[in-house]
Formats: sequence, structure tokens, C-alpha cells
Amino acid sequence: MSEVEEVKRVLEAKAVIVKYMKEHGYAMEEISHEELHMLLSAYTTAIFEPILHNYSEEQMNHCLDTVNRFFMPGWKEIMGF
Repeated sequence: MSEVEEVKRVLEAKAVIVKYMKEHGYAMEEISHEELHMLLSAYTTAIFEPILHNYSEEQMNHCLDTVNRFFMPGWKEIMGF
């Protein structure tokens, strides 16, 4: 799949998710495609860093807990939870 096709697929998925969330009463913020791309890129990079650096399972679990504690409050606010 080309990068253009992948971006199109992600944007279509975003539109479906936003529509569903709003229809079900979530006060989801309007965020641009660029903002969503930036946030998802930062999130996935943070998740995979422990693997790229060959951390032990214990170190990975600690790092992923930190990533979760850092990103989840922001995701919840943007998603209207």
C-alpha cells in the first residue's frame, strides 16, 4: 500500500470514528488531519522505542506504563471521555 493510500485509509477511518463518537454523545473535539497524524505518530513512536532499544520485558512494561499515563489523559480529553 502506498503512503497516499495509507493516509487516505486513516482519514476515512477517522471520519467514521468521529461520526460514531458524536452520534453517541461524546463531546469529541474537531482536530485536523495534520494534528491527528502528529499525535498518532508521536504515540506509535513512543510505544515502539523500547523494542528498538532492546529493553528487557520489565523495562518495556515500565516504559509502556509511562507512555500510557502520559498520553491517555490527552486522548481522553480530545475524545470527550
